[in-house]
Amino acid sequence: MVPGEAVTALVLRPLDRAEAGGDPVHSVITASGINYDGRTNGITAPAGEAQRELLETVYRRGGVDPEDLGYIVTHGTGTRLGDPVEVNALREAFRPHTDKQGFCALTSTKTNIGHTFAASGLVGLICLSEALRHGTIPASLHCEQDNEYIDWSGSPFYVNKSTKEWTPPPGKPRTGAVSAFGMSGTNAHVVVREYTGGPSAAAPVQPYYLLPLSAKSEAALEQVVRRLVDRIATGALSDTDLPRLSATLLTGRHHFRHRCAVVVSSLDEALALWKAGSHSRSGRPARADAWFTGTVPRDFTARAADAEHIRTRLEDSLDTRLGLAHRREALVDLAQRYVAGHTIPRPGARPGENRPTWLRLPRIRSPGTVTGWPANGPAPPRWSPRRRLPRRSRLRPRPRFPLRPVRRAPSTRRGRHRPSPSY
Repeated sequence: MVPGEAVTALVLRPLDRAEAGGDPVHSVITASGINYDGRTNGITAPAGEAQRELLETVYRRGGVDPEDLGYIVTHGTGTRLGDPVEVNALREAFRPHTDKQGFCALTSTKTNIGHTFAASGLVGLICLSEALRHGTIPASLHCEQDNEYIDWSGSPFYVNKSTKEWTPPPGKPRTGAVSAFGMSGTNAHVVVREYTGGPSAAAPVQPYYLLPLSAKSEAALEQVVRRLVDRIATGALSDTDLPRLSATLLTGRHHFRHRCAVVVSSLDEALALWKAGSHSRSGRPARADAWFTGTVPRDFTARAADAEHIRTRLEDSLDTRLGLAHRREALVDLAQRYVAGHTIPRPGARPGENRPTWLRLPRIRSPGTVTGWPANGPAPPRWSPRRRLPRRSRLRPRPRFPLRPVRRAPSTRRGRHRPSPSY
């Protein structure tokens, strides 16, 4: 067994609340369950009967047809004992529901990153969620010969040894499952399907949008602006994405001290302002009525009256009964307060309207290396194996009182000496 290390992070939310909040949904958990082996031959010995009971219970409670499962991320430790027990339990759970052969792929993440122990189940869940999102079944690496203790003839399963497209069943979404077994005898099984809600209805178009950006330093802020400009220049975003872009920059990112904000009606206008703002330090000022920048004082504290004023101005910017100039003026006020240190909340969806979803944007990183070491500064210190370590004597603590040598005096017996301390 090859051990591995993993740090995982999953955000779970009820589907209706995620859709109402405009969150990006990667996949949907349809059924799950856990049970315990009971008495076995050892702490690492699996129990096939307990695994079969768990699978049948999860499928029955979740209303899952095993024939719809096209991919299972197994526990798969690659052992002669554990793998046959797991595959046989799956086969017994599938037997009453389908006679199809070779339609469900099996893989294990342990051939990719090793056994991550307590995190291995979540690693498998992330693997399945990404496979559903991309419509691709990854390969189970380094698998050249099938386990001879598993009867693959007539089995609904096969080991997927090369990355391939995941074809969904006719008229149904892609559905897969994950199995994870604990060393103490705990078994877990989760069924996950792809999100088929489709793109949400477009949010109402506004005449102007507030696009805020922030970073931990001026150099990092310039890099954030540059990366977003490059992203827009590639054609990845269009004017129809402005509601989602504004919502993402307002509430989908943490806001730092160094800030800038623009009030625009199109992406072309935003590009022009960001490019002009990057040259403002060289004597080419940007538009004062659309480009705003500032550094938040470290001791800044927002007042309750300011929060109420911000909510009022936010409502004014969305009020279709007001004129365009008044609505733009409200956004300008919000931009000025943002760069001063205030937080602009996400506006709530009005009756009959949809809240815009977030966009996937480039991550904010410090300039230079990934670790944040300045690009123009000195090279980071490195440990050298030739470096001399201090002598061992220098590492010993000094005695509280000075020590004196012990002198030996001759004894009365011939040829023998006894120590005689003398201070």
